[in-house]
Amino acid sequence: MDKKQIIQKIKKCLALGKSCNSHEAALAIKRAQELMEKYGVAVDDVKLSDVNRVDAFMSKAKTPPRFAFSLVVMIRNVFGCEIVLEPGYSFRTGYYTDISFIGFGPSAELAAYTFEVLNKQVVKGRKTYLSTLQKRLKRSTKTRRGDLWAEAWVRAAAKKAITLSLSKNKKELIEKWKAREYSNLQDTTPRKLKYKGRGDCDAITKGIEAGRNASLHHGVDGTGHEPLRLNQ
Repeated sequence: MDKKQIIQKIKKCLALGKSCNSHEAALAIKRAQELMEKYGVAVDDVKLSDVNRVDAFMSKAKTPPRFAFSLVVMIRNVFGCEIVLEPGYSFRTGYYTDISFIGFGPSAELAAYTFEVLNKQVVKGRKTYLSTLQKRLKRSTKTRRGDLWAEAWVRAAAKKAITLSLSKNKKELIEKWKAREYSNLQDTTPRKLKYKGRGDCDAITKGIEAGRNASLHHGVDGTGHEPLRLNQ
């Protein structure tokens, strides 16, 4: 048996330890303690086994644009997850950044899936907006206005989302899990945007309008959750 299988056995014993039958409960707890001692499994190992991590591609940049950060934060709040950004480099494609969603139950998987879907939506909307700009504009100006449009879209859409809060206990468990899995976490800051005139304000206004027209909601399935659906 690997450690994961052992922990699952221990968890089953601990669950039986809550039985109304005192004799059965005592035997189950004893069996759990024996397994933990035999295989060197700590109490924290059992608790942290409930924490899940699911990764998703975030950006083709070492430092993603601000709108991508805003989208990640929105989804983190909606599904009650924590996040870790993992930049990397490939000789074939260059710099990139992946995002890890960390949570309990199906929350991390749903968050990662939802990010992938909504990120494609906002990137597509940004591209459509850029196609409406005058061709004579500098590339840097178009990039800035496209980012402003996308950030405004995310901010407006986020106001319609229902957020979930992690309990203090779950937050502490995730922090312990992160400390175990990551040796050198550092804070990161998204690329800053500078506003430069009426055209930038127009980009923000149009992004807000698009975001307000978005429809974000939870569905209901076996878990009580469903990835956010975006309809425009």
